[in-house]
Amino acid sequence: MGNSCQRAWVPSPSIVAFLAARSMDANPRRLIARFLKRWSARLSSTSTLECALVGLPFWVLPKPYLIAALVICVVQIVVVGALVIQRTWLALDLRDRDSRFRDVADAAPVMIWMSGRNKVYNYFSKRWLEFTGRSVGQEERGGWLEGVHPKDREKFALDYSDNFEARLEFKIEFRLRRSDGQYRWVLNLGVPRYDTSSRFVGYIGCCIDIEERRAAEAAVVEVSGQLIAAQEEERARIARELHDNLSQRMAMLEIGLQQLRTKPSELSHMAKKHLNDVEKIANEISSDIHHLSHRLHPSKLHNLGLVVALHGLCNEMSEQSGVKIHFTYRAVPRALPSDISLCLYRISQEALNNVVRHSSAREATLELSRKNHTIGLCISDAGLGFNPEQVQEKAGLGLVSMRERLRLVGGQLSIVSEPFHGTQVCAQVPLPDRSVPEENGSASHIAATEDREVPHG
Repeated sequence: MGNSCQRAWVPSPSIVAFLAARSMDANPRRLIARFLKRWSARLSSTSTLECALVGLPFWVLPKPYLIAALVICVVQIVVVGALVIQRTWLALDLRDRDSRFRDVADAAPVMIWMSGRNKVYNYFSKRWLEFTGRSVGQEERGGWLEGVHPKDREKFALDYSDNFEARLEFKIEFRLRRSDGQYRWVLNLGVPRYDTSSRFVGYIGCCIDIEERRAAEAAVVEVSGQLIAAQEEERARIARELHDNLSQRMAMLEIGLQQLRTKPSELSHMAKKHLNDVEKIANEISSDIHHLSHRLHPSKLHNLGLVVALHGLCNEMSEQSGVKIHFTYRAVPRALPSDISLCLYRISQEALNNVVRHSSAREATLELSRKNHTIGLCISDAGLGFNPEQVQEKAGLGLVSMRERLRLVGGQLSIVSEPFHGTQVCAQVPLPDRSVPEENGSASHIAATEDREVPHG
């Protein structure tokens, strides 16, 4: 009897019907209890327990509950089938989208990559594999880093990790080995990826070959350097011509005028007056030639150093313009490279000229100081000021020249200004390791760490 009972069970519908009977009224429960009591003597304890755990036979349930159980079972089958079909279609759709993405990525004119949440690149497009000449297996699990130039590998890893942790977009330039063994500069662009629930799933990015662009930039820098060098050579030539030729001839003219003035018996009063006026003009022209020669080619810069040259520049511009210029310097190396000294002198010259011409300020400050392996120059005033964004759009030759000079020595220029709140022009230039933290030789009597302020005007 126990075996026939177990063969007749239909577990799912009978359990559902039993639970439905319990929730509706007490009569079916009493019916089931009487049935179990009637048949308990005929069934072994094991069979009865199995029947209670597995379900109830169809014939125990009243007909309405049997129909309800069958309906619920059919609904369950339909729901499960719908879920299976939905998952199947989703899987097919995902495979289709993945296939379309790979087709687009392989056809794109850039090298596309993707990474997971563990920072490891796990996808490389066809263009990438063609560029490196390696297989997907060789590139996966960080193998692609073997193609990064050894000098760029550590910096790239640090920059990539920092941006990855912060979930930031990034642009990193490094050299990547091509299939022919040649290293090429590439621009690596990356953006974070998120799924439909806004959960971070990794990064997607691309690499663009920028070797030609880097070569063009290097050529522009080289041409700029050559132009600036040629400009300095031409300035030096003109300065020598002014000093050695025109200045000497003016000196001879002044001597002749002085000798002519020593003969009062041969000159009338009116002639003496005109002679004095001509001598005065000659003196002014001689002085202007001297100043022009010095501005074109500052001999003090090469002979006495940057500190003395800037001291003279501040003194000269204060006398000519009436603007009081405070010159402060601290811990300036004794021997600066000539290109850095000339760069900082020209920037000071251009910035002070702008103060005199455009700021309407009565005072200005020029600060020169060293901090660690960098030398800084800052020219500030409390004049009219301007909008730096408008200046960037319509940059004049002076600003362009300053930026180009700094780029040649690896420096940076920053300009801070507001209308009617003054202007601050600062330059930072890295120093070579051989520079020593001592004061300029022309001011050796000043302690190396002591500030000195020299007012002019």
